Amino acid sequence: MLLDGAKIDELGALIYMTDSAVDASPLYVGTPLASILPVSPWLLTVKDFDTYRLLLEKAQPNGAGLVIESSACLAELVKFWKMRLFTLLDGQEALFRLYEPSVLSALLMESSPFERAQLMGPNDVIWYWDEKRKGWQHEVNDTKQAASLIDKFALTSSHLAALTAQKKIKYEEQVYTHINRYFPGVITDKEQGHVLAKRLIDKSVSLGFSTGQSLFYFVNIWVALGADCLDNDMHPEISRLLTQPSQLSHAARIERAALLARQVKT
Repeated sequence: MLLDGAKIDELGALIYMTDSAVDASPLYVGTPLASILPVSPWLLTVKDFDTYRLLLEKAQPNGAGLVIESSACLAELVKFWKMRLFTLLDGQEALFRLYEPSVLSALLMESSPFERAQLMGPNDVIWYWDEKRKGWQHEVNDTKQAASLIDKFALTSSHLAALTAQKKIKYEEQVYTHINRYFPGVITDKEQGHVLAKRLIDKSVSLGFSTGQSLFYFVNIWVALGADCLDNDMHPEISRLLTQPSQLSHAARIERAALLARQVKT
């Protein structure tokens, strides 16, 4: 099993509290990421899933765990997953969260047999929880060609496009949930709610507000004021902050616009 320490607080302690005799390894040990060991992913051998049921349930909702079937030993699996902590992006080394279920599934879908072999390595089957489908999904290492593993996997333009599309889907679900939670009653139909979320994301990005926090600020403004937030006659200062570059950063502009929109609404 592979668990994500960036998504589960005090993961190492939780693992050993669950099973003091567990055979486990934090992947960041012995790598350039050793200084941030508390958020390291952990790979561990599981002999009895009942023992780890509560920990696995904790990992499920936010995609913080993979269940791996493999004939390889733990040491071989640790070696592979350490190799895949980094990738090559335009010739530069970059952090690679292959163990993120959405990343893994998106890349495998866009990979050639050789690339798939590089991404699956010695893992025979990888299971992950799909929160949208509310069930476990799996990827099978069905590559027939034997491929020696390369140290750094290079992302192609197709891989990047798949990751961008996956990120957009994730944001759409987050925006849909955000509106339902903080603006109950705005969404009355699930399908139309997702259409609205997608439209707001596209609009926010077109205005230059594409980071997570900026995106949600924009959603708050739009839900509060509608398209009028861009009307220079009705809301001149908010419109200016949303559409015109200034000495303020994008983050500062959208934060101020959200504050003004809240004041208008109240």
